[in-house]
Amino acid sequence: TLGKMHGIQSDSWREALKDVAGISGLRGRWQRIRENPTVIADTGHNEEGIAEVIRNLQSEAYKQLHMVFGMVTGKNFKEVLAMFPSEARYYLVKPEVPRGLPVGDLLSACDELGYQARAFDHISQAYSEALRNASEDDLVFVGGSTFTVADFLKSCS
Repeated sequence: TLGKMHGIQSDSWREALKDVAGISGLRGRWQRIRENPTVIADTGHNEEGIAEVIRNLQSEAYKQLHMVFGMVTGKNFKEVLAMFPSEARYYLVKPEVPRGLPVGDLLSACDELGYQARAFDHISQAYSEALRNASEDDLVFVGGSTFTVADFLKSCS
């Protein structure tokens, strides 16, 4: 229980947990960037993290889902992509790190899955295009890799 851990009253714990990002500086975990359209960034990148992202997406209300998405090598990206909604629109990028998965690999996997996808050279281009195509009732999700979200937060938010 939160109780009186370390001499701190439970009300103080509750208040602190409401603003973990503000207090700790932690960013990129189901972080709401804006509304109308809703923009959310999440760094989930392994199967457990992606499963949590999917659960969170299912709890959101939106008309159309726009996925700004990039991954790094060493992950089973085809299996990860197959976990995401097929009706979403995908805006694919290569994270700006040496391990960034080539965007062509993601595009080929999306083609195999029958996803509507386009490749972009930079996250700012992908995000701008997603916003341009999104209505106020849509959701733009940015994720697939910690590095994708870091690139996004550095250049777009």
